[in-house]
Amino acid sequence: MSPRAAGAPSRSSVWHCRGSRLLYSTKTRDWDNRIYAGVDRSTIMMVEGLEPEAVDPSELAVWLTCDDAMVTRKVDALRAQVSQVEPFVQAIGEDAFTELAREEFYREPRAGDEEMMRRFSAP
Repeated sequence: MSPRAAGAPSRSSVWHCRGSRLLYSTKTRDWDNRIYAGVDRSTIMMVEGLEPEAVDPSELAVWLTCDDAMVTRKVDALRAQVSQVEPFVQAIGEDAFTELAREEFYREPRAGDEEMMRRFSAP
């Protein structure tokens, strides 16, 4: 079984490996406040009415912080998606974008996740 080619895979369609688990990408409130300070979110959100989740660090299953070399590679890869990424880089600036890309946060699944995914992935 393989993930869908387009859109977020549903929990039932994700390839499961022994010892693996599904985690959801999220952000901490502190990260959210730092990155979006002074930015009008309505100019960057692609789904009207979507308010990105922000959680307490105690709710995280994984918190990854990239070193300088890794974040440089990550930013280069992200910026290769010019039409999706470059307007946002211009809105917040290169330094802020690099700091945005430096950290990744993931949480365990919880009740309501599948419904939320259906709501925002419907045609």
